[in-house]
Amino acid sequence: MENTALHNNEVDDMKRSVAVWDLPTRIFHWSLVLLVVGSFTSGKIGGNAMLWHGTFGVAILGLLSFRLVWGLIGSTYARFFTFVRGPRAIIAYLRGEWRGLGHNPLGALSVVALLAVLSFQALSGLVSNDDIAFNGPLYPLVSKAYSDWMTGLHRRSELVILVLVFLHVGAIIYYLRVKKQNLVRPMITGLTRTTDADARPATGGGPLAFLVAGLFGRQIGDKGCQFITCAAVILAAFSSVVLFFNVVLHPDFTTDHSYVHVLARWIESGTFKTQWALRIDQLSVVMMCVINVVSACVHVYSVGYMSHDPHRGRFMAYLSLFTFAMLMLVTAENFIQMFFGWEGVGVCSYLLIGFWFKNREFAS
Repeated sequence: MENTALHNNEVDDMKRSVAVWDLPTRIFHWSLVLLVVGSFTSGKIGGNAMLWHGTFGVAILGLLSFRLVWGLIGSTYARFFTFVRGPRAIIAYLRGEWRGLGHNPLGALSVVALLAVLSFQALSGLVSNDDIAFNGPLYPLVSKAYSDWMTGLHRRSELVILVLVFLHVGAIIYYLRVKKQNLVRPMITGLTRTTDADARPATGGGPLAFLVAGLFGRQIGDKGCQFITCAAVILAAFSSVVLFFNVVLHPDFTTDHSYVHVLARWIESGTFKTQWALRIDQLSVVMMCVINVVSACVHVYSVGYMSHDPHRGRFMAYLSLFTFAMLMLVTAENFIQMFFGWEGVGVCSYLLIGFWFKNREFAS
């Protein structure tokens, strides 16, 4: 016993502190813990607490969106490309041959699974209902049958989340009891202790990158711009197809039936009032499908087509802005908003046509 204690003291003396988790990652982690607990509790209480349940769900979706961006531009061990590894690394870890900081290869799978399931849970909650008083914010855009189906999946996926959470907590306890390694402390302080002389502290992910992850911007880089714009327009295309089945092909949604979702008041002068709103009917949904599906194909094709261009991030931004203007045009609820979309299409066309204005060959 004395020899073991002496050996442990010697190992502790050889350890040094290394920065592993940046502040935004730690804020995200503990905020997500609190929001998931709040969402689960309010969902079980029901009644008026369902309003809080919906609020927690939207907040979780916002956190997950931030984590997606932070996984691209965050510090070293917060990036997906750093901790998501292949089968060889997992096998090496199971054999006890893996050495490194941050998430281990097996733990990375748990993290990805949790993020994926929570994303599905938050997204499905947007169209769910409780058959009493609560409806998700996007409930009016889908049929009752589709909402009931998503509500059933939303409830059943609770068990999957609980299993993943218990596995996560069990792994923490195992590391603390068996391997004598505290995984909670680094997620609080940001520092871990290691005897690996080659271990390098996390770099990047400073305050500027933190603001960029929340607001987006040039610091994301060309690859980040391509990933975000393509992912967003593909998600929009998928949503449009879902709307197509629930509006155009739905027998209860006739040609004279429409839904107007008011986003904000716009102009109010005397008796003249206009609002910023989205008009959803069969014609607008068909146009949304055409725009988003074609735009998704163009975005993905442009990743390869523009790979040689040093300003491909700006080009992807123009494409996304063009898609936004087209959507504003076809979903306009009034002529002023339609004029905004029409002029936006013109401006974006000018930007795309004049993209290579510095190249004399193309400009001529």
